[in-house]
Amino acid sequence: LFGRLPELLLFLAAFIPLRECSGGYHAKTPLRCYILSCCTVIAFLCLITFVPGNRIPYGLFLALVSSFVLYFIVPVETENKPLSDTEVIHYKRKARLMIGAELGLTIAFYLVSWYVFSLILSLSLTFELIIALAGLGRKKDEKS
Repeated sequence: LFGRLPELLLFLAAFIPLRECSGGYHAKTPLRCYILSCCTVIAFLCLITFVPGNRIPYGLFLALVSSFVLYFIVPVETENKPLSDTEVIHYKRKARLMIGAELGLTIAFYLVSWYVFSLILSLSLTFELIIALAGLGRKKDEKS
C-alpha cells in the first residue's frame, strides 16, 4: 500500500526485539492486539512516508529522549506477564543493551547522512516508549 516494505522490515527488526524485553502495554484480547499492531504499522508507515525531509533531525531528538526515559523505566511488567526479581534484572540488562545499540545506530546513520534509516530507528525507540508509558499507566490504574 505504501511501497515501503524495506523500511517496515527495518522498523520491525528494531522494534520487535526491543518490545519483547522492554514490556509495556498488552491488549486484553487477541483482536485488540491485532488492531493495535495494525495501527502501529500504519502510523509508522504514514510517518516515514509523509514526514518532510527538513523534519528528520527531530527524529534524532526523539531517539535521545526516548532512549533516556526507556533506560530508567524498562522492563515494564503487566498482569499478564509478571516478572521475578531475576527476570527483571535479565530483561533490564538486555533492554538497556538494545536501547544503547539502537541509539548508537541512530546517531551513526545520522552522521553518515542516512537520514531515513536514522528516522526509522528513532521511531522504533519512540513507539516503544509510548507502549512502555501506556503499560505503566495501566499498571497504575489497576493498583488504584
